[in-house]
Amino acid sequence: MRQYSGYIERIDWVGEYDDDSGVVVLLSDVTIAWREGSGFGVTGGCPRVDDDVETILLCIADLVQDQVARAHVAWPWADDGGFMSVALVDGVAMWVKGDVRTRVGDLREAPALDSDYPMTSDYPFRVVASWTRRWGTGLWLGPSELPSNWSSAVAAVEHDLRCWVRKKPLPDVADHTWEVLITEFGGVKVQLRRHGLRGWSGDLMTVNPESVDLSTARATAHLADEVQGDLTGNAWIDWPSAGWDILVPTVVDGIAMWVKNRDNRPIARIGRLCEDCTEPW
Repeated sequence: MRQYSGYIERIDWVGEYDDDSGVVVLLSDVTIAWREGSGFGVTGGCPRVDDDVETILLCIADLVQDQVARAHVAWPWADDGGFMSVALVDGVAMWVKGDVRTRVGDLREAPALDSDYPMTSDYPFRVVASWTRRWGTGLWLGPSELPSNWSSAVAAVEHDLRCWVRKKPLPDVADHTWEVLITEFGGVKVQLRRHGLRGWSGDLMTVNPESVDLSTARATAHLADEVQGDLTGNAWIDWPSAGWDILVPTVVDGIAMWVKNRDNRPIARIGRLCEDCTEPW
């Protein structure tokens, strides 16, 4: 319950006890509907085997919230939107957002959102409109012309994905399709999936929706940041990287730029990385 941007279908758990330290390392593998499991992972603190129940609840809730987020789903979602976080309040494990406190284990489903756009079997969220185009082409298919800010953002990121991946190559995406989705609240989500697949099942998927009216520069920097985070977090691919520093996408004087992380020095325009950056930075 209270899952946003996807539905948790299954969670597998493993607890590994270390006899020397008395610590129990908790791992979980989260499977989202219409997608494969994200793999076992561990985050947050590790409780001791003799900790009290509330401390253990805190550790488990913190662990699984992070693992669900890595699977591109927000949980648990508050009544007024946004994440709830977990904390010990007077020795009790609680879900907290603002002044709202709910004991871990006592959450109830949030009130249903009124919407003219019913849930479909293809997406784990409500979609107003969608556009698709094959990798390496310029033709978008959809109900109307795709807003130019987002078509430009996709084109820029696609161009830059062709260069400066030095530690590990990108997957072969020649047979992939871009999809741009507008959700019921005006947010934009983008994915890159194998051609012929349906639904929210891409190899690259954005996590945080952004406004359809974002400027071209900000839409481009946002998409580059989301794709970079997806590659780094889920495929362990550093991009764009010359083998050490990863460049950071941002907007400089109204232009979407790749900048050097250490000193914020602009290196290349997003969409012109291959041309502007001809040697390591």
